[in-house]
Amino acid sequence: MVGSLHGVMPRTVVLAFLAAAVALAAVLPTESGDVFYFASGGQAGAVNAFGQRLWSVPGQLIASNAMGFCLAVASALYNGTAFLETAVTLYTPDGRPLWSAVVGINATALATNCVETAVGDIDGSLYVLKDGKVASRQKYNSPVFALAYTVNGTLLVGTGDPASGFTAYVDRCGNSITAVKTDAPYLIVNSTKFGVKYRGGLAPMLKPPAAASQDCRAFVYAVYDNTTPLVKLPLPVIAVAVSGVGRTIATATAERLYIIRGGKIAAELDAPVTRSIALSWDGLMLAYTSDAAIGVQRFRLVNITATGCPCRLGCGQAASPTRSPPSHTYQLTLQRYSRPRRRTAPSCRPPTRRRPCLKLSCNTARCTP
Repeated sequence: MVGSLHGVMPRTVVLAFLAAAVALAAVLPTESGDVFYFASGGQAGAVNAFGQRLWSVPGQLIASNAMGFCLAVASALYNGTAFLETAVTLYTPDGRPLWSAVVGINATALATNCVETAVGDIDGSLYVLKDGKVASRQKYNSPVFALAYTVNGTLLVGTGDPASGFTAYVDRCGNSITAVKTDAPYLIVNSTKFGVKYRGGLAPMLKPPAAASQDCRAFVYAVYDNTTPLVKLPLPVIAVAVSGVGRTIATATAERLYIIRGGKIAAELDAPVTRSIALSWDGLMLAYTSDAAIGVQRFRLVNITATGCPCRLGCGQAASPTRSPPSHTYQLTLQRYSRPRRRTAPSCRPPTRRRPCLKLSCNTARCTP
């Protein structure tokens, strides 16, 4: 087995400094940085920085490589209400089909390296497709829950039995999460760079909230025990994403979406029931899907500087920080407060004794703070 089971909901996120994600509602980054792939409501395709659909085709599962050079789409084919087969098509970023193949399975997992595409089924069937043909076929004794092509081209397969334990998460960096159901259920988090960690509790869904950065230096996942987290959230974690270089993390609960930088929450958005998240390489653009819509949000790094006399707070007057851009836009904010120095010497008269803001000392030449 290279997972998670139903149980206690996760409330924390842990970061270990160090991927194609697949879900029924999913978003993935692309090579351009301002375009995201999506799968939602039976459609798959791409949206721009304003959330507008650039192109779409029928599809339920999607996958891409680390840089988003292509999009693989799995679409179930029906005769009325009766399921027939699954069509798997590989597209260019602008929506042109490269090839398509039809396989006789009901797809549960999908992965691609933009040369080959792997698709798995609940009955343990695994097909590897290339140039529109079946390149190889395997049959496992248990359902296929997760697939990923590693950096060197190896295909990782997550299988298992939900009644005893299974692997429901694998990524291109070699990380995996396996859920083991025994008298004391736990998760096995396995990383090629950071070793094996055992976490108490079980995940709330078949696909545990986890993600790796595109450069494989960061790996973020939800945990269920008393481990010291990167950040603790007020509600269970539903989805996570990490930027290309691992500096920015996005995580969602049933009510809100959080942006984390430097180990602290830097911004929050109202985004009920977010199913999937994706971040651009620099972490300044975010896409997310819910049951109702697809959203794209752009961020800006700004400094907040106090103007006037910062210690007026001690004089009963509130300092007035300046903020740009306007407060109605969401942004990643690095809160850095600086106390401005006086450039012009004040007159040499005794300062007020009533809780002064600045203590001045006078000499024959000038007054200095």
